[in-house]
Amino acid sequence: MIFVGCSPAYFQPKDPGSDYRWLIENWQHRIQKEGWNEALVDDVTRSCIELSKYEPDPADDDHWDTYREFIRDFKGDCEDIVSFMYGTLKRLDYPNDIRFRIIRMPLGDHAVLMVALPDGSWKMVNSVPQPGSAIDIALSRTIVEWDDKYIYYP
Repeated sequence: MIFVGCSPAYFQPKDPGSDYRWLIENWQHRIQKEGWNEALVDDVTRSCIELSKYEPDPADDDHWDTYREFIRDFKGDCEDIVSFMYGTLKRLDYPNDIRFRIIRMPLGDHAVLMVALPDGSWKMVNSVPQPGSAIDIALSRTIVEWDDKYIYYP
């Protein structure tokens, strides 16, 4: 099962972003108590996705929201949601590398987040999880990847 681009097939929140402030405070307490670990990274990224409402840009105006733009209404497409996850981890002073990655899938390009975990391994976080997306991602290839300092080409 292959899907075009990053159209959503997952739960869409009725009130996007409604619990964000509470979650930030909760994560800050967890970081102080237990430090960063993979479970906390998973919780932050999964919660960011759950707070987001997928809304594609018009075909003639693909605007990439910054973190600050995104949190005004918590709506956007795959790269906007990646920007939100990236910005949230930065806001929480995540100490390891975080990167945007653009991948070419069989039927469209897509944005994902790459997170260097505390154990040194890298984890790819799909910004728009949907049934069958693991197949698309397995068949994908990286176009470009970047962070706040460098651009990485495959």
